[in-house]
Parts: sequence; structure tokens; C-alpha cells
Amino acid sequence: MDKDGNLYIGDGFRSRMNYPEQRRYIIMKMMQERDVEHGIEDALHGKAVVQDLQRNAVFRSVAFRSVRVTEDKITRALSWSTLAEEGKVFLVKANWNKGLIEEAAMFPKAANDDQIDAISISVSMLSKVRQHVAAGF
Repeated sequence: MDKDGNLYIGDGFRSRMNYPEQRRYIIMKMMQERDVEHGIEDALHGKAVVQDLQRNAVFRSVAFRSVRVTEDKITRALSWSTLAEEGKVFLVKANWNKGLIEEAAMFPKAANDDQIDAISISVSMLSKVRQHVAAGF
């Protein structure tokens, strides 16, 4: 998010993966994006991945944390749906755009909603960082 509240989405991805595949993918993204804080949902495989990575010294220099979700997906999506309605959500042009736009247009009745959920979690993380900055932390 920029100082004007615009949300930029730079990457998208969807795939069904088992635990070893998810773990490899998460590690790859973390190593590619060392200057980004990574949020891993505290559910299913995510909890195991976080526990595993916390024990590995290689990842001590990479910012990541477990993210607990407490609200339903619709409530979480409200955190950024207003931005979308105001034209403040921007996608980096790539082949994943069409799938994300279709998923967003069909939400919450889409067959898949993982990308919407991932954006909601990211916006929640960004909002907490902005609140801390505003509060002088």
C-alpha cells in the first residue's frame, strides 16, 4: 500500500499442493522476497510450515509470521473491497490477472476464493503495520 491508500498486487498464484510442495513454494518465495514480511495462515499446513521454519537458522534473517484468522472470509474481504470499489487496487500486468479478477467478481460464490483470502490476510497485515507507524511504534 502506498501513502495514499492504493493497494498494489504484484503477484498471484493458485495451485493445489501437498505439504512438501507448499513448504518448497513458501521457502522459494521467502528467499526471493527477503525484504518482504511473509504471513503464513495459522491453519492446516501453514502452522507446520511456520514451526518448521522457526527452527531453521537460515530463516532467522527473513521476516515471517503466523497469521491467525478469526473472522469469516467475507468479513475479511471487506477490509479491501472498498479500495477496489474506489479504483485503488492495482494489479501488475501478468497472466494471473484474469483468474484473480474472475475470482473477485464471483466472490463469495466462486468455486475458489484462496486468492481473495490471501489478499485479505495481506491487507490485514499491512493495516496493522500502518497502525503501528501512525501510533509511533
